[in-house]
Amino acid sequence: MNNITFTGINNLKIGQAFLKNKGLCDKPQRVVKITCDLCDDFDGDDLSFYKTQSEKFGKNYKQYFASDKTPNKIEMFAARFFDTKNLGNMTESNFILNGFHFDNNTDSKIILPIYTFIAQLSAKISKKPNLSNVQKDCVDFFNKAVNDEAIKLIEKI
Repeated sequence: MNNITFTGINNLKIGQAFLKNKGLCDKPQRVVKITCDLCDDFDGDDLSFYKTQSEKFGKNYKQYFASDKTPNKIEMFAARFFDTKNLGNMTESNFILNGFHFDNNTDSKIILPIYTFIAQLSAKISKKPNLSNVQKDCVDFFNKAVNDEAIKLIEKI
């Protein structure tokens, strides 16, 4: 079987978990994981875009690649914490990109390009035609988390 891509995004996997009082703090949280391989093709230069954006992440930008052997592999986690008094409200988000943990305490010169990359990639993933309703919900959750945290960061600047 030939591995032909028409979206620049291959091997897409989306999953989620709901955790009670575990993780980075003692608050219930929802965690979404998105993994994929990026490539450049006639429909987009997703891998080149990632490499260009990652160079804006600072002088040690290569730490944001999964490995030297798989520079096209992307693994993203988003964890959003619930307000323990009102479980319908989210309070804050944290992200992991290829093993690198960041949040709004990370240097804004590094985090804004990361948010840009994640927002654009997750928006493109959300347009894939074969996503289940659960996968769409997970990607929407990811987009909302990035959007909310980017707004908070911009308000701090």
